[in-house]
Amino acid sequence: MILIFNSQAFADNNLYQNLGLENINNNSNSQPLSASQAFVLNILPDPQDQLINLNFKIAPGYYLYQSRLAFKLSDQPAIQIPGINYPEGITRQDPAFGNQIEYTGNLTLEIPLKNLISQNLIKPSTDLLITYQGCSDQLCYPMQHQSFNL
Repeated sequence: MILIFNSQAFADNNLYQNLGLENINNNSNSQPLSASQAFVLNILPDPQDQLINLNFKIAPGYYLYQSRLAFKLSDQPAIQIPGINYPEGITRQDPAFGNQIEYTGNLTLEIPLKNLISQNLIKPSTDLLITYQGCSDQLCYPMQHQSFNL
């Protein structure tokens, strides 16, 4: 039996979900997204509050590990940036990494810089080094690295 759905009215309502066809184009042979597609990072500086807002847009079916998020200064790579408040995530038992907190959907973090500025640790050449790792149920990506000049 072959089902063909051409009607826009049919596509606009929830009949796909009711028939269990919401993943009709997502077969098991589909290629995974690249890391940059699965985890889109937007960086927004807030000079007035002396912080950096990070927003990860995480594609459906993918997740980021809290324990694999790291934020450092290029001039002080041995120092982790203190004071980052992580939102509540989902706890998962990962076969490779053990018990992990993960994030799906959107993850927004504030990276406070006020104390680092007051300690003169940020210079015009200083970059914020951002490291993260994410997975899907099929694969885990290598650690990803991005930098942002402060």
